[in-house]
Amino acid sequence: MLPLVFFTSWTQRPRSALSCSSGISIPAASTLLEMGLIAVEYSSYFDKCGMKRKGNNLYTILPVRAAVDTFHQRQLRQLELDAERRRTLQKQEKYNRRHPRAALCIPAVAEAALDPAQSQEALCAR
Repeated sequence: MLPLVFFTSWTQRPRSALSCSSGISIPAASTLLEMGLIAVEYSSYFDKCGMKRKGNNLYTILPVRAAVDTFHQRQLRQLELDAERRRTLQKQEKYNRRHPRAALCIPAVAEAALDPAQSQEALCAR
């Protein structure tokens, strides 16, 4: 695992440490953190006056296998959510077929959009 060090202000970092600006590196690091590709160790220190200050963050690249596993878990969770959404829509359609009065007037609204003169008739034609 390789440690990466991003400095919190431009005065703390040496010129050769980072070749891009903090406006680019901080969003990139947060994206990698959200994706589970890196881990962050936050640090702080006390200055001469006893004030607590932010230190340098240590960013560690995680093993690739863990990142792939995280990606697969996300995909499986998304598939589960899609399947649940599909089951809910099927239940709703089945209910709407059995109870036409309780169903929303979606087809009537679509017809009303085509012909504004008949909109009142289409919405009230239950």
